[in-house]
Parts: sequence; structure tokens; C-alpha cells
Amino acid sequence: MGHKAGSAGAPGAQQQHQVVSEDRPDRRYRQRQEGHPDDPLADPLGHELHARYHTCYRVIMRPILFAVTLLALVPSARAADSKYYVVVRGVDEAANVKSGVVGELKQLFTDELKRHPEFTLERPAGLPEDPQAMFDELKKRKLKAFEVTLKVLGVTRETKPPSTGKQYRVLVRGIKLNVFGDTIPEKVMALGGDGESQVGAEIGKNTDEEKEGKQLLLEASKEAIKQAVDMTVTKLNLNDRQVKLKSKKK
Repeated sequence: MGHKAGSAGAPGAQQQHQVVSEDRPDRRYRQRQEGHPDDPLADPLGHELHARYHTCYRVIMRPILFAVTLLALVPSARAADSKYYVVVRGVDEAANVKSGVVGELKQLFTDELKRHPEFTLERPAGLPEDPQAMFDELKKRKLKAFEVTLKVLGVTRETKPPSTGKQYRVLVRGIKLNVFGDTIPEKVMALGGDGESQVGAEIGKNTDEEKEGKQLLLEASKEAIKQAVDMTVTKLNLNDRQVKLKSKKK
């Protein structure tokens, strides 16, 4: 026995049932996407759903926008709390030293400096270009400025034979470096720190030694840079305390 579509409401009005295949998108959805005149948003229920959607969207977006605004303010707030404005000059290598990772070293160095709240790499707003005016402005803000360089002093590359009882060779990479910097704008040598690290990994016959060696060198570099920057911060803080003690005695 088949089912027939019934009628309801005003005479002549018919209620039709549409069967939508499960293996294709709903035609009503496609009509809405294409701006079809049968768009369900044209009826009261559609308007109600539309209004609910936009209300929900606004409620969700408000806290998101607020969070984004706070994140945008973080660098400026941190810069205001920093004691040292730092400009990264670059990476130098000692004579006959070729690390092969100068670009990566500069990024690691920059990232490590940013990790310390004492430093800001963001140029203070309104800082003059004229050296004397810059000096006076920095002093007024109780800021010290430095131009810093990372220098690679030596790189170790070794492949050691298997140790007793082992079957794998050991690939070794190491680096020795230091950080030095001049004051801005006076250009007087004012800070420095050293770092050294070495790491190794067992390798098989099919290991890409060049690729693996680069990763090991960067791993060692990250630790060495951390040591050098930590030492630099310690020296700066110690010097500041000594200056304060001298000023109290006067």
C-alpha cells in the first residue's frame, strides 16, 4: 500500500515530501550556497536560524578578539620592563672556521635573547637617530643599548669507531662560541659570554651523515648559545649591582 501526500491548511495547498539521496549533498544546502530563490533563509524559520547563528558568532568572537588584543600588547609591555635594548649585528666566524649553519645560528641566537626578560629586541618608540640625543633619551628611560655579535671560535666534526661491545659508530659534533657587544651609541666594548657544547649519536651504515651531523651541530649550538647568553646576563646584572652600590656610597 503506497503513501500519498496529504493536504493541510488552506484549500488547494499541498504538502510535498522530498526524498534526498544519502549519497549526494542535500539540494537545499546547494541552493543556499548558490543563492537559489528557494533559500530556506527566506522563510521565518530561516531568519530565526540566521539570527541564532550570528548571535552565537558574536558571543564566540568577543573573547577571541579580546585575547588577540592582549597578545598584541605583550611585546610592548615586555619592552617596557626590559633593561637592555639589543640589536643583533650577526654571526662571525674565526679564521679557518666554517660552521655551514650561520643563518641557523643567528636565528638560535635571536630566539635565546628573546627568552630573557632583561632584553628587548624591539626598538623603543621615539628613540632619536642622533647619537647624543639617543644617549640622552636612553639615560632618561634608564635603558642601556647594545649591538651584539655571536662569534664561532671552533667546530668539531668527528666519527668515532664503535666502542667495545658496540656495533655502531658515533657521529660527534661540537661548537665553541662567544657573545660580545658594544654600547650604543658610544660603541664601547661592554659585554661578553662564552659557551661550548658537544653531542654525539650512534649511526648505522645507511645514515646520511651530512644531514645527521647538521642536526647534531645545531643541537650543540643551541646549548652553547644558551650558556653564552646566560653568562652575559649574569655579568650585566652583577655590573648593575656594583654601580648601584657605588652610587649609594657617594
